[in-house]
Amino acid sequence: TKLNLILNGLRLSNHMRNMPEQSNKRLELRVIASGCRDSFSKLIAQEEYQNLKSVVYLIHITDKNHSPMLLWDVMNKKDLFLTHTEIWELIIQVWINTENNNWGLNQEFWGNMLTRFPPIDSMRGDIPKEFTCYRGGYKGGFSFTLDKEKAIWFRDRWGANPEHNLFERKTNRDDVLFYSDSREEKEVVIFPHKAKWDLVEIG
Repeated sequence: TKLNLILNGLRLSNHMRNMPEQSNKRLELRVIASGCRDSFSKLIAQEEYQNLKSVVYLIHITDKNHSPMLLWDVMNKKDLFLTHTEIWELIIQVWINTENNNWGLNQEFWGNMLTRFPPIDSMRGDIPKEFTCYRGGYKGGFSFTLDKEKAIWFRDRWGANPEHNLFERKTNRDDVLFYSDSREEKEVVIFPHKAKWDLVEIG
């Protein structure tokens, strides 16, 4: 009947309208399941996902071990859609939500990401022009703390290790990429090429 034809037409219209949304949900599920970079790239190529809130959501829903690679894909997008400030907000968000950023190949990878864009002074918080910071662990990581006791905790975190020591560094504000206390660690992240210099072993 004519009514059935109209109803069928409406159903087809609704189905066609929902297809992009359903397709995006499938892409999101692939990102969740495996950190699929291809699916992630297809999503951030769409205008509705080209904002900080959506990118943070997509990175947040996947396993945190995949987050740095997704961040890298955003940062190196030819038609970058985030502002300079938003990029740094995203970098800091991913940094504080991942572990072992200073170890092995992760260190080289993060070294490239942290120097991809010039730092923003406001991301350095209220740290003074000159200050002392500490690092507990092995020499060469980018991550330091203003809290000596926290550095001692990191040194002893995995038990006795002759390669893990307590270091002190006299630092200038300009040597800092960003400051974060989101994990209550009073963390300062130093330029990678400067992080291993001027360290004094104190314990």
